[in-house]
Amino acid sequence: MVGVVDGQAARLNVLNPGAAVPAVGTACIASLEFWDGQGLLLKSLTVNVAAGKSASLDLFGDKDLALAGIVRREIRATISMPPVPATAPTNALSTSCKLIGTLEILDESTGKTQVVLGVGHVLAAPTVAAGNP
Repeated sequence: MVGVVDGQAARLNVLNPGAAVPAVGTACIASLEFWDGQGLLLKSLTVNVAAGKSASLDLFGDKDLALAGIVRREIRATISMPPVPATAPTNALSTSCKLIGTLEILDESTGKTQVVLGVGHVLAAPTVAAGNP
């Protein structure tokens, strides 16, 4: 949970790092969602993120939450991916789709990031074929 006030925005980012050789792989479908502390869905967006690309969803304190003055609203963000059907091959979406998420709190007037929440990730280095620099 993070708090948002008037003049701030929350941004939920997802990155599909793809596989090595730089960023090849499957596009990933995900639902980006913001929820409040009482379990109310505030905003959502379904995205299709190609390998090596990112997508985001913004939640504005003033426009989306109607916050004013010093009123603060606690929110949380979720990233959901559709389940893979039982009939799908074992190498289907679930094994090839790995999204990396971060949540930012931004100052709306300047666009500057005030806080970033996320977990560190180690990505495989690109491979170079023999004879290629």
